[in-house]
Amino acid sequence: MENTIGAANWLVGKVLNKLSNGLVAAYVASSELGLNSEKIKTKLKYMQGLLHFAQERDVSNNPGLHSLLQDLSKKADEAEDALDELHYFMIQDQLDSTQDAAPDLGDDLRSRALHGVHAASHTIGWCGSEKLPRDISRLVNLRYFHSSKEIHSNIPEVGKMKCLQELKEFNVKKESVGFELRELGELIELGGELSICNLESVMSKKEASDAKLKNKRKLKELRLVWCPEHRDIDDNVLDGLHPHPNLRVLGIINPGVAAGPSWLCGDISTKRLESLHLEGVSWVRLPSFEQLSHLTNSF
Repeated sequence: MENTIGAANWLVGKVLNKLSNGLVAAYVASSELGLNSEKIKTKLKYMQGLLHFAQERDVSNNPGLHSLLQDLSKKADEAEDALDELHYFMIQDQLDSTQDAAPDLGDDLRSRALHGVHAASHTIGWCGSEKLPRDISRLVNLRYFHSSKEIHSNIPEVGKMKCLQELKEFNVKKESVGFELRELGELIELGGELSICNLESVMSKKEASDAKLKNKRKLKELRLVWCPEHRDIDDNVLDGLHPHPNLRVLGIINPGVAAGPSWLCGDISTKRLESLHLEGVSWVRLPSFEQLSHLTNSF
């Protein structure tokens, strides 16, 4: 019984926290939804009080309370899910500069909110400022995000968007949460082109391997970019950035004095390359171009 009370109390607390978000509260209290967020919060706080009271007393022999707590846990769980789905609509509105989230939800909050998944599941575009909604990574079903490479590079915690099939640019920012190279490791569906910049922040082969480029079989174009001022990197970092053999276009820019990667300057695994761009390299050993039979452009 004590565990049940604790679980119910935790769920009620989570729902209260979500309702404390000003934007969520505004949507819930909108005329279209017709819900009073303050009244809902008051009732939830009353529930919290009852739960705390129950925790301090022996209520193990109270079957009525046990049944009530089970119902409460279920309702709180459903409320949390509904508010989560409401976030999808809110993010979509911010991206599209619309105000459609609240009207679309209608009267049945739970059932209507589930449409948020579908509304934000496939393709969206963004042509506004470079400041994206903080919760954009909640669009976990998003496949295509049509925008500039600068906007793409500003998506925090992009690794949560596991269905994403396009990311033009990723800037490594180790000082900022959500911009570590391991975020790319979760995006196995990425295709098209990808530029990874600020690679001077990557200190080891293990850290580089966290990007899991070798698993991205749909990726066709890859640019690996270090800042021009940076000269010294771990020789193994480039080895850790091993792409999939399907890669067609590769650029390596300003890697400093590091040795060439074994997958390109040794036994070449990217033999389907059609274009290779090397800039600012000082490798003793260059790629064996006779192994690159598909290469039509190198500079």
